[in-house]
Amino acid sequence: CWNSEGSPNGKTSSFLVIDFGRTVRPIEIALQFQAGFVAEELKVFRRTQGTTASAAKEEEWAELADFEVDDDHEVQSFPLADQTALNGQEAMQTNALKLVFDECTDFYGRVTI
Repeated sequence: CWNSEGSPNGKTSSFLVIDFGRTVRPIEIALQFQAGFVAEELKVFRRTQGTTASAAKEEEWAELADFEVDDDHEVQSFPLADQTALNGQEAMQTNALKLVFDECTDFYGRVTI
């Protein structure tokens, strides 16, 4: 379970970094939100350099995908299959993903997964 802090100033974006600790080839993310505490937009980035969480700087992230999210309690799946992998080439590799949550449905911008 993870939840963002939110803001008394209203809806702000928040993010979660998932550091795998090794190189992986992610193909899908499955998330279950608490209804009412959902971001309507989800952007997924992959770490392009750096090997530790402390090395995660803004310029080290490349956007993979942008999704619309449903405001419900069901598990939602978001495909990350890299187009090069679909063409028989090397699949996308990374050691971390950054999930950015925008346009929160909660008045204070909180997200709970």
